[in-house]
Amino acid sequence: MKKLVVFLCVISLGFSQLANSQIVTGRVTDADDGQPLPGVNISVKGTTQGTITDLDGGYSINTSEKDAVLVFSFVGYQTIEKIVGSQTTIDVQLKTDAQGIDEVVVVGYGVQKKSDVTGSTSSLNEEDFNGGAVVSPAEMMQGRVAGLQITLNGGEPGSGSTVRIRGASSVRANQDPLYVIDGVALDINDATPTGATGVGGINASASKNPLNFLNPDDIASIDVLKDASATAIYGSRGANGVIIITTKSGGKGKGKLSYSGYGSISQLPKKLDLLSADEYRNWFSTNGLAINDQGASTDWQDEIFRTAYSQSHNISYSGGTENSSYYSSINYLDQEGVVPGHQFLKNFQSV
Repeated sequence: MKKLVVFLCVISLGFSQLANSQIVTGRVTDADDGQPLPGVNISVKGTTQGTITDLDGGYSINTSEKDAVLVFSFVGYQTIEKIVGSQTTIDVQLKTDAQGIDEVVVVGYGVQKKSDVTGSTSSLNEEDFNGGAVVSPAEMMQGRVAGLQITLNGGEPGSGSTVRIRGASSVRANQDPLYVIDGVALDINDATPTGATGVGGINASASKNPLNFLNPDDIASIDVLKDASATAIYGSRGANGVIIITTKSGGKGKGKLSYSGYGSISQLPKKLDLLSADEYRNWFSTNGLAINDQGASTDWQDEIFRTAYSQSHNISYSGGTENSSYYSSINYLDQEGVVPGHQFLKNFQSV
């Protein structure tokens, strides 16, 4: 009798959780002209759940909290919050937000106040980066910079990204921007880091992402130079924009040991609605068809897909004196794919 009571309690708890789960859909547009806004970040406040809008401004997110609050944020626009309640559709209009002009930005030849820069630039600091399970520097910028389009080339762990600044506004619009890391320019044609994945079909060239060798936890700031005046110092190499990445460095004071990490899971959002083995047998029997029944009952979707687990651990040590500073870090990253056999494993060390 006790076993039966425990079993019924577990079953009722599962149904209660399913009942509280709610899928919310909607569309995000510009309050001024009504145009859809792709790449808007949508998260459930107080949790790690989140998504971004598609090219049409549409989104879909699953909420399990009774009083869940959705947070809508996008660079250049005011962040707003919406209480879900019993709503299943929430459409949002975002208003533009004025940016401060006294912010210091990195340009090709040093740093200047934003008010003194005539070119089009955008700056991201640590507090501006996307949080959560981020495995690539490109994911840190996604949806955070106006005019910067970042598209993953595939769902495989470690796959490269297509990065475009201001879309197809150049005669060489199919080229990636120039990456400058701590003053050193990287040539994407020579950069094929470990973990880059060939995507795009048969005979496609390998997807090259020169940012994959960077530990996201080592990045202090990212500056995006967009127009000709801002990128002029780089000449023709900056024709498609320039992304300047500044890594962390030590500061004055005693040595400081820091740790950061996360764990996450990835699942197939929805399986194909196929007949089970019993339903398949009944269908043959109902239609008078013969079947060679071997007694098997295998769900091949369960065999092909799995729940993937990912983890990242980062340890850094920094400090300095009046005349020198130091910073070093080690990082372990393991990202599994939902298809067995696909995995992105990286070890980062920096000094």
